Formats: sequence, C-alpha cells, structure tokens
Amino acid sequence: MQFVQNHDGIGEPPAANNIAYAHILTRNGYPIVYFNAREFTPPNFPREGRGDALGGQFGTIMTTLVDIHHSYRRGRHLTRFIDEDVYVYELDRSMIVGLNDNKHFDADRTIQTSFPEGTTLVELTGNHHATAPLLVGRNGTAVIKIPSDANDLGYAVWGPKAPSGATSLAPS
Repeated sequence: MQFVQNHDGIGEPPAANNIAYAHILTRNGYPIVYFNAREFTPPNFPREGRGDALGGQFGTIMTTLVDIHHSYRRGRHLTRFIDEDVYVYELDRSMIVGLNDNKHFDADRTIQTSFPEGTTLVELTGNHHATAPLLVGRNGTAVIKIPSDANDLGYAVWGPKAPSGATSLAPS
C-alpha cells in the first residue's frame, strides 16, 4: 500500500506532495489518497486530507491522476533517467512519467523509450509547461521537458491518445 499522507500524520503534508501523488498513482501497486470525510471531530484527529481528493471546487489534480491510474497504469516498470532532481520512468508502452523537484528550472532530458519511432504521445495531466505533444524519434528516443516544481506541478505524464469517436442515432 502506498500513501503520501494519512489520518494521523503530524504537521503539514510533505513538501512536493503533488509530485509524490503523481509518483504513487502512476506506479504499479495500490495507492491510497487520504481524504478526511469529517465523520469524527476530535480536535487534532483525524488530520486533514487532500481537499481536492474528490475534485470539484477544490481542483482536479487528484482526479486527473486517478483517471490516469485507471486508464494507463499497466506494464513493466522501466527506469529511464534519474539524477538529483529528476526521475523518469515508463510503464512499458503505456506511459512515460517525469518528476522534477527542482523549484527553479525545467528539466530537459533525452530518454530511451519502448515506444516505436514515430509514435505521438499526449501529455495527460494538462500541465501546459511540459512537452506536448511528445514525438518518439529514432530508435525510440524522446526529448522531454518536465516543468519545474515552482508551482507544485513538477511532473508530467505522457501516453497514447485515447481513441475518440461519435455516436449518433439516425432516423429509420
């Protein structure tokens, strides 16, 4: 079981907790997003959870990551790049995840992928500072830009665009 914060955590949520949630919700395993439903009301227990855990007026960060978790989280985990600020991994031919905890600089990295040359991947979180679209180049390499964590959005997730279609009822 993977979690970033729980009901009896002490103090504030961890720094860069959006990156932490992006990490646990895009890896294989069973992540938990803690939300305090306020069933109990003692002074300091349970602790506050993510206000945006259910989306709505509090934002869509968590619901977007949960949707990605349900739609793309499959395949073998492949570490693609790691240094003091950046961690990039792929779930084999499903999605590429880039995490950047640097508060000052975007991370531009060239990585190897298992996607075939010419594949176009879309950025799934809506982070407009990330590479979008991402085109897989020669021999499966890709050049990615992961935004800095200056606004608590130091992550990006790329995957194949979901199919879309239209339905209509024609009169008989």
